[in-house]
Amino acid sequence: MITNKFHLIKARKHKRKSIRRKRYRKKKQKEKELRIEYVRLNRVIKESTLIRVPENFSIKDNTTKTIKFINDLKSLHKNRRKIYFSMSKVTNIDEGTIALFVSIIKELSIRKYKICGNKPKDKNAKRILERSGFFEHLNGEIDIENKHSPNTILTEGQSKTNQEVTARIIRDSIKFLTGKENNNQRLQRLFIELMANAINHGFKDSEKARWFLSSSREISDSGKICRFAFIDNGQGIIDTLKLKNLFQEIMSFFKKDNQLLISAFKGEIGSRTKLNYRGKGLPTIYEIMNKNIISNFFCFN
Repeated sequence: MITNKFHLIKARKHKRKSIRRKRYRKKKQKEKELRIEYVRLNRVIKESTLIRVPENFSIKDNTTKTIKFINDLKSLHKNRRKIYFSMSKVTNIDEGTIALFVSIIKELSIRKYKICGNKPKDKNAKRILERSGFFEHLNGEIDIENKHSPNTILTEGQSKTNQEVTARIIRDSIKFLTGKENNNQRLQRLFIELMANAINHGFKDSEKARWFLSSSREISDSGKICRFAFIDNGQGIIDTLKLKNLFQEIMSFFKKDNQLLISAFKGEIGSRTKLNYRGKGLPTIYEIMNKNIISNFFCFN
């Protein structure tokens, strides 16, 4: 009886030691992997152009600095063909800015730059980034709780509008808001006008037109919210207002860019093509906004 008890105690001690050894080996293996990753990461950063993303990475909340950051990327000319984006200090980010960031990264990739980087340390900013659809376009691991998200960033590069894509997004968004899957022709018209405006005016060669549509959903204290962002990397609206007659030239001379932009949305400036059926896109968007089909409309040039 005593012998059996002694063997039982000895077996338990041996088991505890075995568990401790396994934990120790696992810990050491983890430390080894972290050291290897640290060395690899340092080597990557050393070989790359390090670019720090603004802490407040939001066109809406930090317009001037964010747009400057984007414009600097557009005009980037570096001998090193690798870029490392450090996002570790980002504390505020939104889906629209992420969609714009994706579009710029795609541009840089076309120009043969290799892109890598890290994620925000801030939990909320990291969650928004992982759920946005950002990693549908770029390689990267996503936390399990953020893998299944209805948010997405769609990319299209074509010379015609894609009504099927936008119709699906609208149906899914309305179902999220109301519980019923329905179409909304006026919202559909808004997206078509945005795509047409990008294709017809944003690029000298419409075959190279590329636009990005971001869609996100959220349940907040004020209720359910759907957000959309439409981005194209063509010429800005101001640059494409090729004013032909003397009156329009004088008007544009005395108006600031923001006033000129408002005039374009109100339909006070005609299309550069001088065709009756053109120049309707921006006024249509303005009309839809005034009818409260959308709220919190934000446009930057």
